[in-house]
Parts: sequence; C-alpha cells; structure tokens
Amino acid sequence: MENQIANNRLISSIYDLFFGRRWKVKTSFLCCFLCLLLNNPDYYSFCSHTSFHPEFKDFEYNWTALYQQIQDPFSVHLHKITSHQSKRTFRLTPIFLGKISPFKTALGKIITLFAIQHLLGLLFFYLFAHLIYSITKDALFSFLCTLGTSLFYLGNAFFWDTYGWFDGFAYFLLLAGMIGIVNKKYFLTFILLSFAYWTDERAIIISPCLLLWDLMYHYNFPQNKDSIKISPFAILYPFSLMIYISARQFLSFTYDMHTPMGFNALVGPKMILINMQAMPFSLIGVFEGYWIFIIRLGFLLFKDRNLKLLLTLGIIFSASTIISYCVIDVTRSMTYTFPLLIIAMFWCYKSRGSENLNKLSFLATCVSFIVPDLFFLGKSPVVMFNYFQLKTLLGGLFS
Repeated sequence: MENQIANNRLISSIYDLFFGRRWKVKTSFLCCFLCLLLNNPDYYSFCSHTSFHPEFKDFEYNWTALYQQIQDPFSVHLHKITSHQSKRTFRLTPIFLGKISPFKTALGKIITLFAIQHLLGLLFFYLFAHLIYSITKDALFSFLCTLGTSLFYLGNAFFWDTYGWFDGFAYFLLLAGMIGIVNKKYFLTFILLSFAYWTDERAIIISPCLLLWDLMYHYNFPQNKDSIKISPFAILYPFSLMIYISARQFLSFTYDMHTPMGFNALVGPKMILINMQAMPFSLIGVFEGYWIFIIRLGFLLFKDRNLKLLLTLGIIFSASTIISYCVIDVTRSMTYTFPLLIIAMFWCYKSRGSENLNKLSFLATCVSFIVPDLFFLGKSPVVMFNYFQLKTLLGGLFS
C-alpha cells in the first residue's frame, strides 16, 4: 500500500513538473539542455584557434568573412567558388543584426549572432510546443514531439552551429510564420517569411508549404475548391516572392552581387550523384524517428483517396529533396522541409483524432534518441550526437 502511494506521488510529481503550470516553458528549457549536453557545441573555438571537427577547421575564415560582410553588406567579397562564404551574398538577415550589435570587434559581433540564435532556439521550442498543442490539445503529444526536435538537426541547429550558417534564424522565422497563419496574422507572416528568404534561399523552396498550411488549416483544402480564392495569404504570398526577386535583381545590377552556380561551385544536378552515395542515411537522419508521421500521412491520404492533397505534398517534398541533394550540405537543406512534418502531425490528428498519436510520438522520440545524429556534407557525415559534454561533466564530478 505504501509503495503504491509512493508511486502515485512520483507519477503526480512528474506530471506536475512537465504538464503543470508553464509546462511549455519547462519543455523549452529541457530541450535546450539536451541540445547543449548531447551535441557538443564547439564553444572552445571562441577562445582557441582549433575546432573539434576537422571538417570545420576554416571556422575563423568564415567568421572573418561574416565580419567583412557586416562591415559592408553590399560590396563584392571574393571567396573560393566552392566555399560556403561565396554563397552568403544575399543572406543578409543575420548580417544586419550583426551590424546593429553594440560590440565593435569581429568576435563580439559573431558571438552576438550566436547568442541571438541560442535565444531563438529557446523560443523555437516554446513555439513548437504551442503550435502542436493548439492543433491537438494533447500536452503529452506536444511535449514528446517538441522533445524529439532536440534530438536531430532541426532543434540542434540553434546550438550546435558555432560555424556561422545561421539556419536557426530561418527555422524560427518559418515556424513563427506558421503560427502567424494559425492566428490569421497574415501581414506578420508576410514579414517573417520575407526575413526568412534573406536568411537563406532554401526558405523559398519550402515556402509554398505555408500557403498550403493556411488553406488546410482555415479553408478545408482540398475539399473546399474555392479555398485559394478566399485566402488573404494567397495574395500576400506571391507578393512576398515578387518583392524578394525584384530586390535581389536590383542588388545584382546595382552592386554586381551574385551567387556562384554550377558543379564547380558544388551546386547543381551533378551533386546528386555524389550525395546519393550517402543514401538512405543522409535522408533518414533529417527527421530520424519522426519520418513515421510523414509516412503515415502518405498512407492516410492514399487510403482516403485524397489524391489531390497527396500529389500537392508529393510535389513540394520531391522538389525540396531534389534541390537539397543538388548542394553539398544535404542535412541543412532537407531540414528546411520541417513544415511538412508539422502538416503531417496536423493531418494525422485531423483525420484520425488522437488515436495512437502518443504511442507514435513516443516511438519516434525513442528512435531519434538511439539513432546517431549525423550532419552530412556530401557523402561524408559529421557526428553531432555524442556524449563528450556528458563525459566531461561526469569526469569532473567523480575525479
């Protein structure tokens, strides 16, 4: 009897900890803790000239290139055509944030950008939990799904990246845009999406998902054939693309700003042949166990003969995958498809209710914890998920 009471108290305490007051805030901090503990952010590089990862040994050169771009965003900065730095020409959102940083030194401005990205990571987890809960009203499912994002690159990008890709900025802006759509704050979503375009061009490739999200969430697409005619975002979305393309063309003609293309720049269809050597691991590693929701989405749409939506999502996913495999950093590129993952969770709940959702999310989280967290550059993986920090911590405690 006493053991049963003790067990009940333990369960009650655990429930209050994670699903009591401010459970989303607690979940956010837990996810941040897991990212920092298990994925080894290279903070030593801030005070040394070496990196844990030999693949990123040019991190100081990248920081210098970022600082030069912050100092003069519209000048042509010459870099090797194959380098990441040569592709940063139009990725100006982090650059202008660095420009308004109060610090004057290069290191001060770079650390400011990483600090902002860390903060955005905390907010990302909170907003992710908030969005999934607003869809399902299931705290356990929302908790597990949010926890799962901390176990692959989607959540880790905010903390593991001390090189300077700043994917976390774009991921946050895309997620915030989806929440803006839920609340029918379309102009806010228009602004967020525009900033995402200027963070990384990959955001443009997946941006149709936000229009589809609006049509599905508010206007019952594809059952409602007039949904695209009555959605305000159906007007704002193409307008955001037109503004970005026009502004980019203006900068190209006025300041001679360009992004290198072609196989010599490690961009183009020939890269698919190189990247395919890492299949299927480079694809599985993007969402790890959470692919189960996208697979279930396809199964449900086919079973319900919802072929129009299946075809629409299939085209978006296929286009995103092909383009992702046309560049060397596959993991970064494919992770931009995470709005499809949220759409999959939404549709699984909408079409089947909460049936088996908690079991699926628990399974997906467990698989994601077990599967090594790999970051693919071409056919070569970089191990993100390791216990270096944990071993260091335990070594200090027991030494």
